Amino acid sequence: MSDNIDEIASEFIQKFESELNKKVEGVLENKVRGMLVDFRDLQKRIEDFPGLFASKIDDVNDAIRATPGTLEESLQKVFVSVEEMEKTTERLLDDYKVTMRANSINELELIKLKIAGQIHESIQNALDKPLEDAKEKRKR
Repeated sequence: MSDNIDEIASEFIQKFESELNKKVEGVLENKVRGMLVDFRDLQKRIEDFPGLFASKIDDVNDAIRATPGTLEESLQKVFVSVEEMEKTTERLLDDYKVTMRANSINELELIKLKIAGQIHESIQNALDKPLEDAKEKRKR
């Protein structure tokens, strides 16, 4: 019975992990899509600028070319943020695993206690019934 409980708990934890991973992946995917939409929108706006702003765009492009370190620094910040998000996700997933396992074990222990109580009650009823029948026969 203990093996069965461990299997049930393990299966429950695996399903929970799978669902949590799907949700985390969905959130990350939505964030990336949002960023892509923002970049596409920015590109469209730049392309839509009239010729009057061409010199300003050239100035911006010159500034970007003059400071490639700024772009690299921005990318590093993005990568650090992604790594922090992954670590946080892993930590949260580990915390959820521990919590869900503890909850599963507690629930299974409660079920064991209920079953034991029902077995005890059933045995008690099985023993009490013949005694009551015997007492009634003696009274007659």
